[in-house]
Amino acid sequence: MSRYVLSLVALLTCLATGLGCSGITSPMSYLSAKDVRSELYRFSGERQGSVWLKRHYQSIVGSAMDPSEAKSFIGFHGLRTRFSGYSPKGETVYFESPAGAKHRMTQARVVSKEAIRPLRVAPPVKTKRKGIDPDRLVWRADFPTLQKGEVLEFMMEFDIKGTLIKDTRALAATDGYTAQMLLSYYVDKDDSGAFQVVGKDIRGLVTQKDSYDVIALVVNDIKQSDSPLPYARYVTRKTNPRGYMTKFATSWTATSSAYKREFGEQSVRLRGRNVVPFAVKELSRESIETLYIWTRDRIQRPDALETSWNSGRPLAQVLANNDLNAVDKVHLLHWLLESSGLSHDVAIARSNRYPRIDHEFPSPGLFDTPLIYVSSYQLWLDPGCTDCGPGQVRPALKGRTALVLSGSQEGTILELPSQ
Repeated sequence: MSRYVLSLVALLTCLATGLGCSGITSPMSYLSAKDVRSELYRFSGERQGSVWLKRHYQSIVGSAMDPSEAKSFIGFHGLRTRFSGYSPKGETVYFESPAGAKHRMTQARVVSKEAIRPLRVAPPVKTKRKGIDPDRLVWRADFPTLQKGEVLEFMMEFDIKGTLIKDTRALAATDGYTAQMLLSYYVDKDDSGAFQVVGKDIRGLVTQKDSYDVIALVVNDIKQSDSPLPYARYVTRKTNPRGYMTKFATSWTATSSAYKREFGEQSVRLRGRNVVPFAVKELSRESIETLYIWTRDRIQRPDALETSWNSGRPLAQVLANNDLNAVDKVHLLHWLLESSGLSHDVAIARSNRYPRIDHEFPSPGLFDTPLIYVSSYQLWLDPGCTDCGPGQVRPALKGRTALVLSGSQEGTILELPSQ
């Protein structure tokens, strides 16, 4: 089992000296070559394969009276070496960011006992990999092959337009042992953020640097793992520049509002001026199930379950072409139920593609699958699941959680059926 050690001394040293988390105007800088070599010589773990001597992630949470005009920053400072094995294609590094991040710069060099070799590297590219949350981007950066005794040091920096509302990081790396991982979030003292670790009983620390509160976590000796658990999550709760307060994820109801607004606006737009294609006359559970079965049985495309939650398309067109996806079907069922006067709510679930969440820690961007929920019958409807009867959900959703977006239970987290 991996050994996780929270190091207050290491954290305070980093914040005091700027080691991997230096000043705000120049967010990241190289270590001295001597310090890089010292990290290699001091490494006391198992000397085989590729190893992360350090993984430092630094974020600056911007705020402004208009949050969309704020400027935030996120960066990754890495020290990586290889004790054994040979990677002829070079060293590949993956990095998660918020969806709106734009690459600013990448600098890299190789430090050895004999020399420092600057590298010219291509900018990182976006991949189709899944992040820890549905709203995450995963970038790929490629570096030259490392020889034994060499250390790759690199810095990747990204700009984020607007306030950084959320960031999520797995503690373990999928591509090697980590000697030390540092997370630091610089939050203006007039603003407030929250931090948690899910899957391990460790906590971050708060200190001050310049005009910022710094929420930080240092973890040592982390074994390589493909599991996203444990992971750390930061969330901005509110900003208050010059007394202009903006609240973000202060509750699940606040979190649900963005989903509710986008889904509702899209649902109306996708109907157009068309006549509802199917209707019932009675206000009963049987009528609800009839509309559900009619919707479920419409022909859908082979990759219907692989679409994002906000990927609905004009309903008349996809119906005529027998080209519906699972999200189209939720919009269609919502339309049929609403037109027939049958009370129901829209909900959005978190599938098993992503690790479980803490129900007591509201956060945006956690959910990926829209559903219909009929609270009067405690009935879940998943019309994209062609094998599901009323009250059942697809295998990827069984036993998971969903956030209700409307009705009397808006902002409530509910468990989905496990059977």
